[in-house]
Amino acid sequence: MNKPLKLTMHHDPGHAWLVVKCATVEKVLGTLTRISDYSYERGKSLYLEEDCDAPLFLQMCTAQGIEVEIEDRHSHRRSPIRSYDRINRPSPNRQPRDFNSHLGVPASPVA
Repeated sequence: MNKPLKLTMHHDPGHAWLVVKCATVEKVLGTLTRISDYSYERGKSLYLEEDCDAPLFLQMCTAQGIEVEIEDRHSHRRSPIRSYDRINRPSPNRQPRDFNSHLGVPASPVA
């Protein structure tokens, strides 16, 4: 029996995000292109927004027989997650991520 995937859901007064390693999201979903630009990234983790991306990820985990345990962390202040890079939007400080690299498709040029 496999150990459950232990994740954390961070809540602030207006929203919440499920923290998942980028490689885990890609493994479960098969691609990162299904994640909306309402989610964030920092380092090797993605912060999946609570309304679409986190439920999609959790639904796919269930379909694949992956047990998930979620620890909720609440804050009464605005979360610093809101200042992280949007997953599908390049920031001025970095190059956009090539979400199709695992498919052998060349990255699109940045306008």
